[in-house]
Amino acid sequence: MNIEELTAQYYLEKDCNCAETVLHAANDAYQLGLDDNAMKVIGGFGGGCGCGHLCGAVAGAIGAIGKMRIAQQAHGSDVGKVCAEYMQKYREKMGSTLCSELKPKYNVDETRCLPVCLAAVRLLDEIVSKQK
Repeated sequence: MNIEELTAQYYLEKDCNCAETVLHAANDAYQLGLDDNAMKVIGGFGGGCGCGHLCGAVAGAIGAIGKMRIAQQAHGSDVGKVCAEYMQKYREKMGSTLCSELKPKYNVDETRCLPVCLAAVRLLDEIVSKQK
């Protein structure tokens, strides 16, 4: 399965929230080696951290970037630069990185915020491919 198919599966079939979905899909697609216990750290980012702030799908992607780019500590890596690029490109494509602004535009009854999650993993895949 590709990352988009994994995203749909985690979000629609396994009922993960947006943040969990993106990190789970990235974990599977890029073999990040995160176990189920490690995945719990992203759960609280769903729904814009529960209050409409940073989009959970974006947070999941940023978490995946961190896992891929940080060898020991963040300040000894290029993770900040890569994350800033991701945030800028996501904002350009979707109009915002805030759940409270994305949800009214993209959340529909049948698929909830799947379009937001798919946009997050597509951009993640683009960034990952470029960084190789």
